[in-house]
Amino acid sequence: MIVASCLTKQEGKKLVSTSKNIPKDAFFVKGKNVGYWCKAEVHDHKNNAIITIYDGVTVKLLQSKRFSVICKLEGNPLWINDLKNQIDYFDGEVFHFKRLPGQDSCWLQ
Repeated sequence: MIVASCLTKQEGKKLVSTSKNIPKDAFFVKGKNVGYWCKAEVHDHKNNAIITIYDGVTVKLLQSKRFSVICKLEGNPLWINDLKNQIDYFDGEVFHFKRLPGQDSCWLQ
């Protein structure tokens, strides 16, 4: 029997993967019942990113695609500037951003 897992360790508050299958610059994103490792390449316009998503336990590559910022415009849209700190959670389809006071409701889809 072969069992694969993604080991993680805490460095301060930063979660770090010890799996060789996860890129060193990947960051952890919580999900509804699972977690994900994500590697993002943000476009220069700061309105979209190619995100590669790995299962947080099996380290299996789940998908790699372009996600665009979508906002319910109230006059203060959000741009990608620190993606790993801007994401609240991933529901399997959409990355939900943390909503800051005065900012529009935005997500990556």
